[in-house]
Amino acid sequence: MKKISLVLMSVLFAALNLTTSSASAATTGDLVISGEVTAILAMEIYDAADSAPITTYTALTLADGGMSETQIATLHEKCNDSEGYTVNLSAASGVAGGTTLSYLTGATNTGTKIAYTLKYQDVAVVFASGLEELTSTTAINVGFPSFTTKTLKITIVDNNTGGNTGALGANDLAILPSDTYSDTLTFTIASKA
Repeated sequence: MKKISLVLMSVLFAALNLTTSSASAATTGDLVISGEVTAILAMEIYDAADSAPITTYTALTLADGGMSETQIATLHEKCNDSEGYTVNLSAASGVAGGTTLSYLTGATNTGTKIAYTLKYQDVAVVFASGLEELTSTTAINVGFPSFTTKTLKITIVDNNTGGNTGALGANDLAILPSDTYSDTLTFTIASKA
C-alpha cells in the first residue's frame, strides 16, 4: 500500500507541475525576422561609343582646329540608396575658383599648358574649389538596377594667336612644342546616406 501511495503521490505531483507550467506559458509570441539589402554604389567609365571600359583617352586633337564638344567618354552611375547619391569630378591640373578651365600639361615641357573645357551630360563643368559636383540626386538612380549613362565632352579651342597662355581661346596649337599633354580626371560616386 505504501508503494501504491508513493506512486500515486508521484503521479499527482507530476500532474500538478504540468498544470502550473502550462498556466504560466504565454499565449502569443513575437519572432523578428529581417534581412539586409546590400548597398550598391558603382561607377564605370566607357568609351564614347559606350561599348568598352576605358581608363585612358589618347585621341585628343592637339593640332590646328582643336576640338569642339567632342564626346570622349560615357560614364555609368548606379546607386540603390533611397536618399540618393553624388558624383564629383576633380582634375589633377588643380583648377579652382569657379572656372570652367582645366589644363593639359606637357610631360617634358611642364610649363606649357593647353586650356580645355568639359561638359557632363551637356552641362558645363565648373570647378568651384577644385571639385565639381556633376550629379546630385535624392533617390535611387533612374532605371535601377541598370546604370544611368552620362556623356563627357571636351572642347579645345585653337585660335592661331601665336601664343599659349593657358586661357581658353589663347591656345595656338600650331606652335606647341612636341610633347605628350595630359590631365587626370577623377570621378567619385558617393551615397548620401
